[in-house]
Amino acid sequence: MPTHTNLAKIKPAIWIGMICILFITTALLQCAQAEKKLDCGCQRLDKAYGSLYILFERTGLAIEDKKTEPAIWLRLRNNTTCPVTLRTTGYRYLFDGKIRWDVLEGEEIGVYFEFQKGETREIYEYRDNFALVRLQPGISVIFKVPARYFKVKRFICVPVEYEWEVGGTRHEVLFRTDMLPRGWEKIISPTTSKSSKD
Repeated sequence: MPTHTNLAKIKPAIWIGMICILFITTALLQCAQAEKKLDCGCQRLDKAYGSLYILFERTGLAIEDKKTEPAIWLRLRNNTTCPVTLRTTGYRYLFDGKIRWDVLEGEEIGVYFEFQKGETREIYEYRDNFALVRLQPGISVIFKVPARYFKVKRFICVPVEYEWEVGGTRHEVLFRTDMLPRGWEKIISPTTSKSSKD
């Protein structure tokens, strides 16, 4: 004759194991639902790249501190379906004398960024004033960094915020200074050099 298991006789260790499995299963389901909502609300445009990324653009000569010196131009792209906010140097972002929040594709602007080397964080061109601009989905901007900063391995850190998180969570787009193409020190474009001096 079959016997029925008495729940009161189940060992406490088994009860604890069953409860843990229940909690883990519930947590995984909630995470999956949250991830699905995030993907539906903000998706990557090009799956081969991260949500925001920086790539090498070119080298050339630029004027820094009233001196002409080699510089590296980098391109920061918003690879999501959501607008992101970016900090720039200067009071306001003007276009034909009017304030414009949205930057244009491929536009060169003064991007605010910091350097990270080990535990040390350094702000490049510290200023009391700055402006916030918006990168619409798929839009990229170009900014320059003096080439001397690429002689030592460090990170270039560009703070960004998703539009609905302004004043809240800070995200960073990172670029390692050793990610440049080999021989970049010898690549100086005559066209870029001429336009930088004008």
